[in-house]
Amino acid sequence: MIIDTKRLDTQLITMKNTLIYQLGDIAGLAQAQFQAAYHHIDPVIGINTQLRKSGYAVDIMTIDCHVSKKRITLLLEDAKPETAGYQLGRSDQDPASHFEPIKISELTQQGFFNLMVKGLGAGQ
Repeated sequence: MIIDTKRLDTQLITMKNTLIYQLGDIAGLAQAQFQAAYHHIDPVIGINTQLRKSGYAVDIMTIDCHVSKKRITLLLEDAKPETAGYQLGRSDQDPASHFEPIKISELTQQGFFNLMVKGLGAGQ
């Protein structure tokens, strides 16, 4: 098997430039900020592009607390480039069909931090 490394490099650059990965980097900064403030909660960020690979124009990010099973799900749809959908739920349950809208511009480090406080129950 011959591997086209130039094509592979191009695919990796394209992948890293997609919105879901850019938001993942921002969420990672918020995760560090959150963990510094709430030592008892260790959020884990996941990015899922399997729906896109299956032909759907969406990407998903999850932010989970494995101890409490609380989850934040963020849905990015190509058809709605200015907004994302989010919902607060549990990792041990299927997500609901309704997602609350949030502007992409609000998904800053502080915006993700605020979602983590709200969705992962930082005060508990």
